[in-house]
Amino acid sequence: MRILHLFLIIFFSFSLLSTFISPDIFWGFGFLVFLIPFVSIFCLLISIYNFFKLKTGFFLTYLAIFFCSLYHFNTTYQFSSLGEIKDDKAFSVMSYNVSFFNKKQTFSKEYYDPSHNTKAFQIREWLSYNSTDIMCLQEFFDDINSPFLNNIQHLLKIQDYKKYFVFEQKHDNGISGGLIILSKYPIINKGQIFLSDNGYNGAIFADIKINNDTIRIVNAHFESMQLPTKRNNPKELIGSLKRGILKHNYQTNLLMDFLEESQYEVILCSDLNEPSYSHVYYKINSLLRNSFEEKGEGFGFTYNGNLLKFIRIDNQFYSKNIILHDFKTINDFRASKHFPLIGSYSIKGNFTPGYITKLEVVYNE
Repeated sequence: MRILHLFLIIFFSFSLLSTFISPDIFWGFGFLVFLIPFVSIFCLLISIYNFFKLKTGFFLTYLAIFFCSLYHFNTTYQFSSLGEIKDDKAFSVMSYNVSFFNKKQTFSKEYYDPSHNTKAFQIREWLSYNSTDIMCLQEFFDDINSPFLNNIQHLLKIQDYKKYFVFEQKHDNGISGGLIILSKYPIINKGQIFLSDNGYNGAIFADIKINNDTIRIVNAHFESMQLPTKRNNPKELIGSLKRGILKHNYQTNLLMDFLEESQYEVILCSDLNEPSYSHVYYKINSLLRNSFEEKGEGFGFTYNGNLLKFIRIDNQFYSKNIILHDFKTINDFRASKHFPLIGSYSIKGNFTPGYITKLEVVYNE
């Protein structure tokens, strides 16, 4: 029994340390981070069990590991903030993975039929009623030949947006999908940071002129782990995890190099496909502040898929010379596999405090 406890203590300790160890050293640390919530809960339960069993040594050891796991509490849960300090010069930023507007079979009749693909219609209408000053959308979809899914034209009609769109065009038929940045302010420069082979994962940026200042907006979407559909082959599953973890680490290094060299203050909107206690998350957070950690509320879970609903993989980060006034995870709008994130920001030096208010989200009845 002591050998089992010794193994668990070592395993749990390495799981907590995996946050700070690069997958370049050993890719398996990138997998251990997913176990951190379970480690925390298990250590709390087993410490309580050993307390009643009067096993002081095990009780104190597991309790110590539990308290160490609370280091990640700030990335997991936030208490309610008092509100937003109103600033007339503040601008709003949305980050939202729209899941290709509920894409299943792109060329099916049901996908293009609003009466069948109701989620696509809900997403489009929700974006129309909640058009922020700047939008960063991942897994965007556009078909210039479809009155229903001609999404860029629809959004440009609602607001005077300036767009930047990177997409993979498999067919010469006006169908495209990928990353998009929409801004009501002038875009004075734009470009790609990196783009995956699939054409829709990657990172793009736009330098946006807001009054007399320029900020850099980055929209990043890291590749998913691409796990095999059949999970009965452990070798194939482990291979997919390894490739995904190493790919994320490589993409993070590319992104960090770009962010560190930025001449402007940055707001990063991202779907990292990594939990908020991963090495990827903490590496970015070492350079930029996380909006949820500063102004979020509750658990802030952002994934609405069939599995892993208890993780926060979508984020907004910002530079220290940008002021965050309010931040919300819109977790009651479930048309996509992800929840929208909306933050209100201003640039230091242009901040004029006013009354307390809150971001409001509108739903089309």
